Amino acid sequence: MEYTKTFNELKSVFTNENRIMSIPDSDIKIHNILFQSDVPLKEFSNQNDTLIAENRSFSYPVFTPRNVKSDKVILLLHGLNERSWVKYLAQYTDSYVILFPISFHINRSPSSWKDPRAMVHFMKDRNASLGEINMSSFANIALSNRLTEDPMRFFKSGYQTSTDIVKLLSCIRNGEHEVIPRTANFNLFAYSIGAFLAEIILMGNPEKLFSESKLFMFCGGSVFSNMQGSSKLIMDSLAFHRV
Repeated sequence: MEYTKTFNELKSVFTNENRIMSIPDSDIKIHNILFQSDVPLKEFSNQNDTLIAENRSFSYPVFTPRNVKSDKVILLLHGLNERSWVKYLAQYTDSYVILFPISFHINRSPSSWKDPRAMVHFMKDRNASLGEINMSSFANIALSNRLTEDPMRFFKSGYQTSTDIVKLLSCIRNGEHEVIPRTANFNLFAYSIGAFLAEIILMGNPEKLFSESKLFMFCGGSVFSNMQGSSKLIMDSLAFHRV
């Protein structure tokens, strides 16, 4: 019961609309920072995806530590098909913690994609046209439809996200971030598909941003062929097979 009470209190604090939020009984503050993705989607992405404005212009939360002069940054990468930040909290790290949304996830997607009433008829239409599909649900129908239609969206989303991350961390390293002081001390905390993305970023080490970085992976990190992505909360079996 104490966990539920604390969770609901913290959930009530966070919103994408407020620029600065304070966590009760804590020195940590949350800043929502605006970001513009510069990836040239017209030459690269599905034509319909270029019309989703939320994926190009969005905000991401930064948890600021008690010691605002800290030179440490943790980049957190979430899981596949996540639509909210409410389960994540940063404490006791003495680091700036960035919660960066993967392309077409969290607030980089239309709000209707996480609305059960808006999605349930799409699930019924999908099952009616394709037959009963294992693991189909209103929670995964948006992602399932998109990946079934174009499996390369999986790769394209990762490419756009990694390019955005390079832009963000380069901004911090150059001392141009509005909240985080100049630093090149970047570590990563990655969950589920975020772990897969983090491994690729570290191996590629674009602009030598991750030469000294450490990575902590939670429930992720397997090679692609060993992934088990079929779930009522992630994607249905047909979409997983297509990917």
